[in-house]
Amino acid sequence: MTYINSLELKLSFKIISSMFSILFRFIQVLLLSIRHMSNPDLPIIKEGWKGNPMVKNSFVNEDKPSDMNMIEFMKWRLYKNPQKQEKKEDTFKVGFVKNESFPESENDMIIWLGHASFFIRLGGVTFLTDPSYFSFPFRTRKVPVPCSIDRFKNVDYVVVSHMHHDHADMRSLRKIFKDNDKTEALVPLRGGMYMKHFTKRYQEAGWYQQYNTKPEVEVFFLPTFHWSRLHVFDNNKTLWGSFLIRANGKTIYFGGDTAFGNHFSEIAKLFPEIDYAIMPVGGYKPRSIMKVAHIAPDEAAQAAAIMNTKHFIPMHYGTYPIGQEPSGEPIREIKRMESEGEMIGCVNCLSVGEEFLIDSENGEQITFAACGEAASPANGYDCVREYLTKETPEFGAGVEEVSGVRNPELPVDEMVAK
Repeated sequence: MTYINSLELKLSFKIISSMFSILFRFIQVLLLSIRHMSNPDLPIIKEGWKGNPMVKNSFVNEDKPSDMNMIEFMKWRLYKNPQKQEKKEDTFKVGFVKNESFPESENDMIIWLGHASFFIRLGGVTFLTDPSYFSFPFRTRKVPVPCSIDRFKNVDYVVVSHMHHDHADMRSLRKIFKDNDKTEALVPLRGGMYMKHFTKRYQEAGWYQQYNTKPEVEVFFLPTFHWSRLHVFDNNKTLWGSFLIRANGKTIYFGGDTAFGNHFSEIAKLFPEIDYAIMPVGGYKPRSIMKVAHIAPDEAAQAAAIMNTKHFIPMHYGTYPIGQEPSGEPIREIKRMESEGEMIGCVNCLSVGEEFLIDSENGEQITFAACGEAASPANGYDCVREYLTKETPEFGAGVEEVSGVRNPELPVDEMVAK
């Protein structure tokens, strides 16, 4: 009897153990299985799109499984830089225009504020992209913001492409929303977990979704190949992406941060022609590591060509030291490709604070554009530039302040330098 009871006990234990094992495997499969997420309150513009893929409650890129994990991140930080001396000796500085008046202007325009931060007005609606106006520990800002942040009043929308400190700086966001209680944030899925500390006015969107905006403008959230993290334990808990803004028959694509991927072709299917593509070009070395996070200049040019871009505006260089390449290398490469006919459309390299005006009639600019250190007008604009050395309290001497002046007595390709 004792033997039978012992056998029954053993069998019962095996059955219970098997049940727990099956249950554990079911939970494991459930946790590892891919599910999809979108905002049910916003329309999806891509036919058949199920939503953003997620694994283990984290967002993933669609066309490739790899992204920048902590091991790759540490490799980047510890990787020996073969261009260390070249980077140290690079004297490149982005052009700078002290400009306090543009926030009050009524003109449609694009103004670079440094890195991935822009002031955009299209159809009379104003946007601030990826606010990051200050220095960080071990990452000093090299060029000032062209105006006092206090002048950003009555901003309609703040768009944040992803949650990295150089794109979603908490100090900058706090300042903007403190002075703009009616401003609305347009953020990726789950971005609200951070935005709620600054404002109650925010919308979250997944890829291929359209935000609810003023009738004068349309804003779409589109894919990138990247990742997100603001803190130690929130890796990929929020989505990442890019924006397309459309008004007055013009489109502005803001690329955020991205590696090269199939998403550019998918975007081109939905929007066959882009008037202005603001594309990241810096922070791409070492390629063995950064290829899953940032496009190189040649890839940015390829992406712009895929999207049939009329005007290419480079960003994400010269403001913060983010990659192992020399500070001026991204723009020198862009200029080389342009001179050798490898760039599609018009290349517009802006100085920080420069007013890049959009003519709603024909899309042509009525201002000048030139690449930081390049002492010449680009693309035949009828202007000359003066490079002045200005000493500022935060940045010291050596910041190049640039001004554009019209001089009908000089040919387009001449410069006045002081």
